[in-house]
Parts: sequence; C-alpha cells; structure tokens
Amino acid sequence: MTTNHIKAKKGHHAQRDISVSETHVYSGPLPPPEILEGYEKIAPGSSRIILEEFRKQGEHRRKCEQRMIFGYVWIMPFLSLLLVLFVVTAGVYLIMHNKDATGITTLLAPIGVIVGYFIIRKSKKHQ
Repeated sequence: MTTNHIKAKKGHHAQRDISVSETHVYSGPLPPPEILEGYEKIAPGSSRIILEEFRKQGEHRRKCEQRMIFGYVWIMPFLSLLLVLFVVTAGVYLIMHNKDATGITTLLAPIGVIVGYFIIRKSKKHQ
C-alpha cells in the first residue's frame, strides 16, 4: 500500500491536506509476475526460489493426502475388523463361561455399531 500526502494551497490563506492511497491485492498461491519481477530485481534468484518452494509444497501436500487416504481405505477398516473380532471373541468367551446376558450384550454391541454406521452412511448419501 502506498500513501502520498499532498498539501495544496488554495488562495493565500486556506491549506488542504489530500491523501492518496493505492492498494494492490492478489490471491492465490503465487504472487503475480510483476511482483516476482520486483523480487528478482531486489534479490536475484529469489523468484526461482519462490517457484521451487511452491513446487515442493505441492508435492508435500499430495504426499500427506495420499497417506491420509491410505489410512482411511486400509488402516481404519483393518483396525475396525480387529476390534470387532476381539469383542465377538470376548462375547463368545463370556457365553461359554455361563455369563449369558453379558456375552449376548457383548456380541450385539459391535453388530449394532456396524448396522448404525451403514444406516448413517446411507442417510448422508441421500441428503
């Protein structure tokens, strides 16, 4: 932003201050070419560094997204399966050791969670 103050005389007695402001706004990951050119004039090679950092940041973001997708697609379902198998095994163990009510409840809990998940998922798709 640039601000200039101009004092203008009107007649012999009146004096008025006039302010002029200029603002440049841009949005996006990279500055416009004119600004890159200005950086290059001040510090030779700086525009190349800015472009290289932009490229590196894009690669990093894509790698993070790939890791996140891998977790959602493979790791979370696998851990969920292990948890369900553990709870079902615990339920069967309890039933085998004369804890019928607790064992049945333990068996029904993961089934309820799985059914609830699919009901919620289906209702979100229809919205």
